[in-house]
Amino acid sequence: MEYPVPHPFFERQRLTVRAAGLFKGAALLLDGQPVRRQMGKYVVKNDAGNDTTIRLTVNPVDPIPVVRIGSEAIRLAPALMWYEYVWIGIPALLIFVGGALGGALGFAAAYSNSRVFRGGRDTGTKYLLTGLTTVGALLIFVVLAVGIQVAAHMSGM
Repeated sequence: MEYPVPHPFFERQRLTVRAAGLFKGAALLLDGQPVRRQMGKYVVKNDAGNDTTIRLTVNPVDPIPVVRIGSEAIRLAPALMWYEYVWIGIPALLIFVGGALGGALGFAAAYSNSRVFRGGRDTGTKYLLTGLTTVGALLIFVVLAVGIQVAAHMSGM
């Protein structure tokens, strides 16, 4: 998903940010074309033709970064509240009961939850969907863990 960056330096040009994905970080686009990042920052020509330094401040839980143009911070979406971070991260607790398998499922569910919270649904639907994702991750973990135990027992380990 792309988010427009409202800034007076870029009124004639279309400056946007593509949200981070599972295997890709957030990206800056100018008039639809990706801008190459150099040493953690982007340098682009503004409407006046001057070089402008832009940085994307990334939060690992939130796929939408904060854009920094000079000393100015531009939020492309409202900040998540502390309780939203907690709700999103609940599935990650599977790492404490399930090791690598629980961690993989938990972090995948937490990632999915963060994407749901950044979607355009109403608040109740977001909590319902993320709750179902969390329960689904737990159920998948239990089924896989039992399956692994049964397979190990049947093979005589």
